[in-house]
Amino acid sequence: MKKTFSKSKNSLKLTDNSRIAIIGGGPAGAFFAFYLLKLAREKKLNLSVEIYEGKYFSRSGPPGCNYCAGVISETLIEKMEKIGIALPQEIAQSRVEGYYMKTIKGGLLLTHPLKRNKIATVFRGNGPLFSNITKNISFDDFLLREATKMGAKVYYERVNSIEIPPNLESKTILRVGNNNKYVEADLVVGAFGLNTNLMEKMKNMGFGYKPPKTLKTFQTEIKLDSEFIKQKFGNNIYIFNMGIDNLRFVAIVPKGEFLTLTLVGKKDVTFSQLKKFLNFPHMKEMLPENWSFPLQHCHCLPRIATTPAKKPYTNRLVIIGDASCSRYYKNGIESALITASLAAEAAINYGISEENFKHEYYKKAKKIIVDNYYGRLLFYFNDFISRFAFVVESHLRIGLSKGYTSTLLKNILWNMFTGNIEYKRIFFRTLNPVLQISMLSSIFLTIWINLKRRLFERNKTIIDKNLSKKIPLTLSYRKMSSEKNLKSLKNGSVVVIIGGGPAGCGCAIALKKLSRMHGKNIEVVIYEGKIFEGERQFNQCAGVLSPPIKEILEKELNIDFPHNLVQRTIVGYILHSDLNSILLDGQSEPSYAIRRIKFDEFLLNQAAKLGIKVINARMVDLEFLSDKVIVYSENGNTKADMVVGAFGLDDGSAKIFERVTPYRQPRFLSSIVTKVHPGQEFMDKFGNRIHAFLPSFKEIEFGAITPKGNHLTINIAGERITSDSMDKFLDYLPVKEELPPGIETLKEKMDYFKGKFPISTAQGMFGDRYVIIGDAAGLIRPFKGKGVNAGIITGIKAAYTMIEVGISKGAFQKFYESCDDVLEDLPYGRLVRRLAILFSNFKLMPSILEKAKNDAKLKEALFDCVSANRNYKEIWRNTISFKTILEILGAIGNSFLNKTSS
Repeated sequence: MKKTFSKSKNSLKLTDNSRIAIIGGGPAGAFFAFYLLKLAREKKLNLSVEIYEGKYFSRSGPPGCNYCAGVISETLIEKMEKIGIALPQEIAQSRVEGYYMKTIKGGLLLTHPLKRNKIATVFRGNGPLFSNITKNISFDDFLLREATKMGAKVYYERVNSIEIPPNLESKTILRVGNNNKYVEADLVVGAFGLNTNLMEKMKNMGFGYKPPKTLKTFQTEIKLDSEFIKQKFGNNIYIFNMGIDNLRFVAIVPKGEFLTLTLVGKKDVTFSQLKKFLNFPHMKEMLPENWSFPLQHCHCLPRIATTPAKKPYTNRLVIIGDASCSRYYKNGIESALITASLAAEAAINYGISEENFKHEYYKKAKKIIVDNYYGRLLFYFNDFISRFAFVVESHLRIGLSKGYTSTLLKNILWNMFTGNIEYKRIFFRTLNPVLQISMLSSIFLTIWINLKRRLFERNKTIIDKNLSKKIPLTLSYRKMSSEKNLKSLKNGSVVVIIGGGPAGCGCAIALKKLSRMHGKNIEVVIYEGKIFEGERQFNQCAGVLSPPIKEILEKELNIDFPHNLVQRTIVGYILHSDLNSILLDGQSEPSYAIRRIKFDEFLLNQAAKLGIKVINARMVDLEFLSDKVIVYSENGNTKADMVVGAFGLDDGSAKIFERVTPYRQPRFLSSIVTKVHPGQEFMDKFGNRIHAFLPSFKEIEFGAITPKGNHLTINIAGERITSDSMDKFLDYLPVKEELPPGIETLKEKMDYFKGKFPISTAQGMFGDRYVIIGDAAGLIRPFKGKGVNAGIITGIKAAYTMIEVGISKGAFQKFYESCDDVLEDLPYGRLVRRLAILFSNFKLMPSILEKAKNDAKLKEALFDCVSANRNYKEIWRNTISFKTILEILGAIGNSFLNKTSS
């Protein structure tokens, strides 16, 4: 029910020729004058509106500035346009496209959800001190001119004092200017902001006004080359949120040839904090090289309100803008427009008594005040989070990914920075359960990754420091000089590669081609103990070449892809669990099923054509001397400058390296491979898809049936598999359904070949004059290897290192760092592997496959896992959202309920 006022108080209304005196010609005063006169015209009410302002905003520097960063929000521009004020292009210094948040763990660019760029940057006065601006670009002066166009009069005089009338009939009296001119007004509007002593004078008048609590910020203008600003900052506002001392955040706003820096703290900010921030490494990299802070510069210490004022009104007097209430740390100009509009509507439509302003102005403006409580909570949480690097890293991980939670988090941050929506709405968006679960999971993942990284670094340091104590080395290796004479390979250098598989051949071919490009004659020797020609021996492998193998061969090694070796083009996969299966056809390039023995023979032949010496013999020993390495083999020895280990997981070669170097083999899974020839008719019906299996029995982690030209290759993998495991797999019902009839009879004629593949990186994989590559180094994707691709790529990277960097341990550290894509993927791969084992062993996989049939994201993730199309880090961050995880858990729960009910 609407409150009614007494007759005497209701009699305080604006009438024809009423005089309104506005103290302050900043945005609040100009907006009030403009909107009041606009409403008065609609009411056919003739008013005299006078604005008293002590500054000329058309001046540059502090004499014309109202001390503000000058960011005009999208919502403010819309509100201005709604009342009839359009921001001219010449006033806007730039149009903001995004906010770039810089944290202690990296950066995140935030752009408008609808790709708009309506946010503008302005100068409140006519540019900074010492600027050479010739035209009037002042935002505040523009607003004053708009108010005068509507009929307001501006007097550039200061108000010295205010006298509140002793009774309702008397008017409010102002004393103005140097002569204390007497001004009598029906209504006085306080739009004087926070940087004035008028607040204290109002407080002492006895009507109950209590000014807001304020905080001193620091603001300065940095003049730089406009092209530099454009290239470095673009049209983005930079927010530094790094938990630095007392600083809550620092905003950098580009404006033509100036950067406006605003430092906001939890306490008053000082000049010394500005100097400290400018020397902060993350800030120094944003400034020109050798730049120093100029002695002559424009700066100010503006105050911002941290609480609202109490009772900013009485009879014939109302206070608006910052001196009344404004949004917490945000959008002071927009708050000025809101409070000015509410006060103008109250004065025109209801009256100018204390009761009128209380109910029709202040109670409505309290929406800002209530919203600020949520703002304080949000900034408190932000302060807390910014102090902990691992929490910041986990939030960035979500923000930099794709999907529902990433979009939600970025929208929250965007609205926090721009102030586009109320703090209350932002706060409740942060409570979204999917986002909270995502953040919590990301924090645990970050802690786990950092712990693994620290353990790795600590172990590496211990190994490096105590190597001679812990690992018995040959005398010759310990005597070696660490860096002397170990620069890049030169004319006449000899490199021996142990192993003629993809890694060894890739390294050899790259070495030969690179050395010729550099005008060097380097002898490359490959030792390979197996004879591939005539299919007498082969590498135990399913024999599937996956993308981008063609690109690797053709662009990196200049070798035409051997299409004649392709036995079948693989177009997709069928993933089976105990009771369910799903067709997985991706959008990537096809894979190629080949005979590994033929492919390895092809690569060795390509190497031989380039003049690379291939010796069909096994290495039996190594000897490291101060100036060379001697490689002993079954048919002689070779003196080399450098030895490359590309021997896969061959135990004999590994033991030799382990005896004479710090090298230690990676952990591995065992594998068994066999094949069956079911006849051409069956092969034609089988199709061009690989069948992958995740059985629920523990010793087999996964298995596959791969179609080749005239046979099926069957392989399984696990930590403790045996021939019995393969027999069990062949009897597994989902497998039997895909194999030809009579498999029991065929089993007796099938040969089993045992191999292994790595699931971790090797220790000591490089040192002076040696490096280990491919499977032997464990530098392949975990769980799903792409071993051929990884072997060739690591071989090429090692070749580049030897030719362009050197052959010392320090040089190969660069090689190791260049493999960061594999190293970073290891924790994610292990996580996927453990989840696959868990879901399979607990018979949960059928429910997940069923869920994937109707969930495009989950289906895509399964395809990428099975095909090795993308790395696990990408899959986890970009494909599997925590919403999907919740839905998977729901599907599993329904499965349990169904089983229970049945």
